[in-house]
Formats: sequence, C-alpha cells, structure tokens
Amino acid sequence: MSKDSRKDSDKDRHTPIFEDGADTLQRVEIITGTGRRRRWSTDAKGTIVAESFAPGASVSAVARRHDISPGLLFLWRRQTTRAKVA
Repeated sequence: MSKDSRKDSDKDRHTPIFEDGADTLQRVEIITGTGRRRRWSTDAKGTIVAESFAPGASVSAVARRHDISPGLLFLWRRQTTRAKVA
C-alpha cells in the first residue's frame, strides 16, 4: 500500500467523462436527513424551556442536549415569558 492512501481511493475522481478527456468527474456530496422542519409538541417545548430556566442551567447546553439551536430555545423562552405576562 502506498503512503498516500488518497491516491488509491480517489482513482475514479480523475476519470475522463468525455472521450477527448476535456472534463473530469468531481466529488459529489450527498446530504441525508429529514430535510424538513421538526414539529415540537407544546409539552415537549415546555419541558425543554423549563429545563433551561433551572438554576445554573446553560441555554446552549440544554439546546445541544435536545439537538436544537440555542436561538430557537431563546425564542421559546421569550414566547413563554410573554405568555405569562399577558
């Protein structure tokens, strides 16, 4: 095996796609996943928001634990406090 393993695994990357060799294949990245917005139940949101308001809790840490962005969690927290005031 050669020292540079990329040469072995990327052989097809430089295969000509036209007969005259004018162009070569390029790497294509396929992103998998749901590709849609998740739906959060009111109970689930309430549980996550309550966890973020616990003494000593970090909003970013809570967001990471539940795989959501901190910005979304801050939005839910604002909505919660506004609903309590109203």
